[in-house]
Amino acid sequence: MARPRPTTVTLFANARATRIKLLVHDGFGVWCASRRLNVGRFVWPQFDAYSTA
Repeated sequence: MARPRPTTVTLFANARATRIKLLVHDGFGVWCASRRLNVGRFVWPQFDAYSTA
């Protein structure tokens, strides 16, 4: 695994899109935040073959 650069953010989500975890390396340390939705889901942008990231 590559060494994270300062201010690296990684986002993880479960399959149902009701829970996310955020892992942040800020150059001094690492912190983790999480969020769970009781109702609804997180909405992710939809990309097609013609979209650019």
